[in-house]
Amino acid sequence: MVSTKSYLDDLMNRFGDFKVSALRRENGVEVGDKTWRSYFSVRDKDWYVETIKHRTILKPEIVLDLEEKELYEPAIKRLDEEHRRYRAFSTGSKGYHIHLIFPELADMDDYKVKVIKEIFIKRFKGDIQKAGTCMIALEFVEHWKGTGRCKELLIEKEGYNSLGELKNVRP
Repeated sequence: MVSTKSYLDDLMNRFGDFKVSALRRENGVEVGDKTWRSYFSVRDKDWYVETIKHRTILKPEIVLDLEEKELYEPAIKRLDEEHRRYRAFSTGSKGYHIHLIFPELADMDDYKVKVIKEIFIKRFKGDIQKAGTCMIALEFVEHWKGTGRCKELLIEKEGYNSLGELKNVRP
């Protein structure tokens, strides 16, 4: 199992800085640091890094947040039919996160990125909030809600995706 620091360092080295948070829930009460901090600014504070429970979605990343298994299985089938590269996780709570990387998004203006993400997410009936700037449960650590379960990798199809016809969307 990769350490939290190694995983976050790898993300930062590949995609640049992002925000993290150490907010968690204990006995139904939110505790810990809920401030969104730059990972770059805390990466050398091992005591803090080991408490991180969330990170922001990366600019070239689309996350399909699916709360029901009835949505997850058809999404996986469709992604496979479209020959998409992705990492699918059980969140450690009740749903699933499917992470896809589209390098072309990194060079687009933020508004167009949001529109493209919304279109893609809607195709899979995912949570549209994940098209904007928001936090997601961090991979490979115990879920922040205190379920006792980690965000666990279910399927990994390494590689990056191309936007294809989506890059021609006009906001």
